[in-house]
Amino acid sequence: MLEDTLREYLSKGIVKVLESQIGREIATEIEKKMGYEDRKRVLREYERNGKLSEETISYLLSKFYFKDLTGVLFGIPSDLQVYPEITQKMVGSGRFGVDGLRKHVRELGYPESKFEEILQAIYSEIEKLARDPKYLPLLAAACLEIGIFYLNSDYKKAEKFLLEAYDLRSHIIGTKRATRLLEAVIQLGFLYNRIKKTDRAEVMLDKASQLMEELAQIQEVDSKTANLLRELEKQLERRQN
Repeated sequence: MLEDTLREYLSKGIVKVLESQIGREIATEIEKKMGYEDRKRVLREYERNGKLSEETISYLLSKFYFKDLTGVLFGIPSDLQVYPEITQKMVGSGRFGVDGLRKHVRELGYPESKFEEILQAIYSEIEKLARDPKYLPLLAAACLEIGIFYLNSDYKKAEKFLLEAYDLRSHIIGTKRATRLLEAVIQLGFLYNRIKKTDRAEVMLDKASQLMEELAQIQEVDSKTANLLRELEKQLERRQN
């Protein structure tokens, strides 16, 4: 009896921790599937920081909520399947995002070229789906995440995908669109600063600052995005000095 009471108390605590960031319905579904180690991880992190990191939330959604490839990769579900013999094994594994896909493909013993092949195939299939406007948010999210991934390895590809994300987000309505559009602009600023196209980087900084002001009037801007903008400002200041 006491054990059941403690379990119920712990379950309610986990849901309370999660619901402020992902909603009660999803939090309840995830809590039912969590094991001891994941519960302990969540409660410890919340005790230390007062909230869960974006990485922890993405991990929980990937492992216990999303049941498809694009949900795990980009946070937007669809019925898209690409190389299912490889990618389906990622669903429910706790891996998430483009980096997670890369690690997953590598752990299965495939070369980097196979990862690039799968990533390009995913993008191409989403692009086909986006002939239907309801899939435009998925294409924009994919372009943003793929662009961020390429920032450290291929500037031309990074610019291509980030510019496409920026263009797509400009035509998608809603506060989530505004938040992700802001991130695309900031990442373009980082890219142009790295390749010493300072004028373009400053244009992106100005656009990002304007978007930040507009967004702040609607909702609280998350700390990660605000920190990214400050870091871009610092980098450009150092270059000028």
